[in-house]
Amino acid sequence: MTKKLNVGVVGLGRLGNLYARYFLGQIANANLVAVSDILEPVAEAFAHDHNIAKCYVDYHDLINDKDVNAVVIVTPTSNHKDVSIAAAQVGKPVFCE
Repeated sequence: MTKKLNVGVVGLGRLGNLYARYFLGQIANANLVAVSDILEPVAEAFAHDHNIAKCYVDYHDLINDKDVNAVVIVTPTSNHKDVSIAAAQVGKPVFCE
């Protein structure tokens, strides 16, 4: 049996919301386990609406979450570098849109 990859999505804007929804069941071997957005109401609403137990305002908290195996970054381009480096520093695989 293949173990599922637990994914965290950073950034829940238009594209981030779309990517996060893919991980809710359209990608066979992945689970969405955490989301992060700088707008707390956005992160909380998405997590509540989709039964995601973990939501964060600070992406560092998502990256350092031991249950998150890989990080999907869908933030504005100006933030890609910092989020990618932070995830890489703790050994998390990164997909950056």
